[in-house]
Amino acid sequence: MSIRSALMNVFSESPFRLVHQHMRQSVKAVHLLHDFFEAVLALRWQDAAAIQQKIAKHESEADALRRQVNRQLHAGMFLPVSRYELLSLVKSQDSIANQSEDIAGYVLGRQMQFPEDMHQALLAYVQSSLDVCDGAYHVTAKLELVMKSGFTGPCMDEVEAMTTKINALERVNDAKQVILRDLLRAHESHLPPVDVMFMYKVLERVGNLADCAHHIGEKFTLMLVSI
Repeated sequence: MSIRSALMNVFSESPFRLVHQHMRQSVKAVHLLHDFFEAVLALRWQDAAAIQQKIAKHESEADALRRQVNRQLHAGMFLPVSRYELLSLVKSQDSIANQSEDIAGYVLGRQMQFPEDMHQALLAYVQSSLDVCDGAYHVTAKLELVMKSGFTGPCMDEVEAMTTKINALERVNDAKQVILRDLLRAHESHLPPVDVMFMYKVLERVGNLADCAHHIGEKFTLMLVSI
């Protein structure tokens, strides 16, 4: 057993499992967005409102877990990784839940009606962001295992492959956002300017979900290579 692995076994109250639980709760929030947008595009506002409440509940539960992680990380416990980098990782995870709640709030609050020729591309764009978030979720699931392995072996190779996939998914998401912006631009003259402004904001926020997930993959890798 390596020295690092032995050290990890000493600290049974390590926060790494809790960090992954926080990510799980954040991803639960973002996963509801696909159903939310399906309801919105079908003008099923009551269904959309019910889903928005579920998103808010997951965001609140993620906040509670974030506070718990922060208390542990500031308790002076020994950590085999940078406390700052781990806190930064959790902040990016929390942004996923926060952005999900914001997106649902913007869309529902204004009862946005996206042009029909955007519907299919919009759902594909949302799903693309969810795919990036799923990739980040699977990476964080490896955190405790990587620590226990002493930062060596097949587990590290797997993490590297997973982060490479996240990078590719994030580029796909960027391309889908460009397509949607072009579609929306074609409708600008026929829609209320304020609605157009908020639609662009929603597209940006959906893209931010993928960006946050991408940052999680990067921070995870940097945290490990800096050991």
